[in-house]
Formats: sequence, C-alpha cells, structure tokens
Amino acid sequence: MLINVDIPTEVYSANSSNLLINWSLLLLHILIYWIVTYMLQKRKDIL
Repeated sequence: MLINVDIPTEVYSANSSNLLINWSLLLLHILIYWIVTYMLQKRKDIL
C-alpha cells in the first residue's frame, strides 16, 4: 500500500489547538521526568 506524501495534513500547522496540545505534552513530559528524577534522588538520600 502506497501513501501519498503530497497531501498536506493539519498535524504540523501552528494553530492555537495544536500549540496547546504541544505545550501540554511538553509540560506533561517535564512533570513525569521530574517525578522520576525526584524519586531516584530521594532513594539515594540526596534530597
């Protein structure tokens, strides 16, 4: 099955909905990594 790559999609358009989703996912990843880092440092008694 061939996929036509010339068809424009709305995934990368910089509208407010996509920007909100991108920023939300970025903040979610930051929060997850911060929690994991905090738990690892707490386990090593550094924090």
